[in-house]
Amino acid sequence: MRLRELAVDEVKLDQGLVREIANRPSDLIFVGSVAALAMSMEARYVVEGVETPEILDALAVIGVDCVQGYAIARPMPESELLPWLQSWHPQPQNNQPSTLLGAYASHLQFDSLYQLAPAILGQLPHLDDAHRCRLGKYLDSHELEETPLALAHQKYHACISRPHSSEELSIHRYAVQQAMASIHDHLQKQNISAL
Repeated sequence: MRLRELAVDEVKLDQGLVREIANRPSDLIFVGSVAALAMSMEARYVVEGVETPEILDALAVIGVDCVQGYAIARPMPESELLPWLQSWHPQPQNNQPSTLLGAYASHLQFDSLYQLAPAILGQLPHLDDAHRCRLGKYLDSHELEETPLALAHQKYHACISRPHSSEELSIHRYAVQQAMASIHDHLQKQNISAL
């Protein structure tokens, strides 16, 4: 039996796989892969455990439009549901991430596309300019352009803008991933909410 032949109308990602994404940003790759699987099966994709605006932003960037968690609302008695629904206004997405995790999700999304079609994406103008992509713009606007993440991100862009080996690109991907984890930990320890 093939996966597409299963009668699946909804794929639900458990909160245990999502709640710690802020601490393990590379898990966004898995969340995005499951989103692609759900889309290919023409199933609704619901992600549980979306506890913070940061996680909500990252999921919106990768195209997840159905979520559950405290970032939307806390559990409430039935009597409070209708007033909450009447006053709730979802935040519109302006196609620009508002958090570091969202900007990193955008980078992962681009990198996934680059892996699928390097010859096509390699022809994009200004590919070597890390300041033109969403992650670069976020880092610049939050005065993070001198951080290890910004430097690793610049090296990634320099690599993809010229002929390179897959091993070299893997090294730069890993460096961005490690720098993201490091800066995220640092900002959390500093209790900086501009993530």
